Amino acid sequence: MVPIERSVCCAVIAELVAAASVLHLDSVRFSRDRRLSAGRQAKVDKLQTRIRMICRRYGEALGKTAPAADAKFVGLQNELVRHTEKLFVFVLSKTESGAKRRGVIMSVLASLSKRLEHFTLGTVLSEINHWLETGQSVFRAEVATLQAATAVVPRAPP
Repeated sequence: MVPIERSVCCAVIAELVAAASVLHLDSVRFSRDRRLSAGRQAKVDKLQTRIRMICRRYGEALGKTAPAADAKFVGLQNELVRHTEKLFVFVLSKTESGAKRRGVIMSVLASLSKRLEHFTLGTVLSEINHWLETGQSVFRAEVATLQAATAVVPRAPP
């Protein structure tokens, strides 16, 4: 693939950002719709389809000589399309607190998927049981390790 000219790349990025902004506004409007939830999944499906439509470079194979900006841009589109099912979970909730709860759950699961060696239902449930029994999550243990590693030991004055 021939590297994209910088001005063309900026225009493409601006177009993607503008389309994503409109998409976000629509998703917020859908999430605030207080009617029964029968049509919510259809709205989410439409939003996900729109993500796929604006990510025109999804799946594009870039060679090793591709500019870093191109690689990042295509990588962003690949991530968006691969994770469309996670982008609009808040639309499926009828209340703000339900949307927040769902978002927190999705965030915790995404974080666990990065920290557990094998991300399965069994390992997630085992980790939750560990939290309940010890009162300490894998996240708190990670923070404690980082704090210990970066702690400054006070020196006696000379």
